[in-house]
Parts: sequence; C-alpha cells; structure tokens
Amino acid sequence: MGLIYRIDISHNQATASDQRDTETHAPVLEGERDEEGFVSYTDQGSIVIDMTLTTPACPAADYLPEAAKNAVQIMFPDYAVSVVMVWDPTWTIAMIKDEDLKRMFE
Repeated sequence: MGLIYRIDISHNQATASDQRDTETHAPVLEGERDEEGFVSYTDQGSIVIDMTLTTPACPAADYLPEAAKNAVQIMFPDYAVSVVMVWDPTWTIAMIKDEDLKRMFE
C-alpha cells in the first residue's frame, strides 16, 4: 500500500572478518566485546522503519505500526527494531502499486 517510506539497517561494530577459526572454520568476529571478552550475538544492530498511515485518524493506527515492528522482529531477532510514524509526504492512493488494490479505495 505504500505505507513504508524508508528502512534503515545499521550494524554494530561486530562484523565477520576474512579470518576463520582453525577448529570450527567459522568467521572470526571483530568489534565490541563484553567484559568477559565475548562478542554480543544478541545486539547485532538496529532497524528503523519510517512508515505512515492512510490518514492520521486511521482506525488501524494502534495496530499497523506494532504489527510491522513485530513482523520484522521475528525475522531479525538480534536487532533492535523501531517504527517511526512519518506524515510527510502525505499518503495518497497513487502510492499503491497494485491496480486491483487501488480499486478498494475508489
């Protein structure tokens, strides 16, 4: 429906290098380590979604942003996910790409 304006994915400093562990052959992680020296696997980065609604008074205003956040969080559990409501530019029916779906709003 054209409600998602932007998705920004940022990764923490922990990244895989070209080096491989000699026993497991897994990539060696470099970057931020906790006090015990381990790279955190639970905080890989963040995903920020800029999204709008069809109108500010949309009846799904309580549901859609949370549903979008939950759907992304399920796919990327190691990332912090947030949804930012954006009202500029104002949503119009022209933002819908599917012609059949546009007919619902006519």
